[in-house]
Amino acid sequence: MPAGASLPHSRGLDWQLLYDDDFDRDRLGQIWQGRSDVHWRSSEWKIVDGVVMPEDSWTALAFARTIKPPVRIEYDVYSRTEGVRILGTMLCPQGLSTHRFWGKMDGYGYFLSLGWHDRLSNSIMRNDSEILIDAQGMQLEKDRRYRIVAQFVPPFVELYVDGKQVLQYEDGNWLEGLDELVLYSYPVHAFDNVRIYLAEQ
Repeated sequence: MPAGASLPHSRGLDWQLLYDDDFDRDRLGQIWQGRSDVHWRSSEWKIVDGVVMPEDSWTALAFARTIKPPVRIEYDVYSRTEGVRILGTMLCPQGLSTHRFWGKMDGYGYFLSLGWHDRLSNSIMRNDSEILIDAQGMQLEKDRRYRIVAQFVPPFVELYVDGKQVLQYEDGNWLEGLDELVLYSYPVHAFDNVRIYLAEQ
């Protein structure tokens, strides 16, 4: 399995593989935890034909091990839905993956978003505020598989899609207490081939 400073976009860090998952099994198990932003939506995720996907929209999938940055997550993703498609990757405090993206925004940690509801922009949220908006950014296409790399390397948060950087932010006042990695799906995306790396800085 690839590792170390030779990984693409490594920032020179010696990345060590913590966990990888190809979802080639029947049950998700305890290493992943489904979450829902709204109480009337199902928070369940399931494995179907070797990929993991939520049963409903506005849902998140949290990695159940405590981590600390620098952290890097890679994964494949595709969507079969029409219209709005939001893909999120976040680093937040344990159990605080809930986000509100409209009206009075709410959230914790860093949230890297591809596709943003009606606006269809790409953005980075820091707690409850948008700190970077890329209205001209790429959008997910239906039925196309993408390789995503998200890195949280203080003071940088960054997102790559198929090897191209699409989001980056340098935070001079890095948030503390962030120890949970979460994937976010709206409405329903399929995820596969997840790799999580840690490094020393």
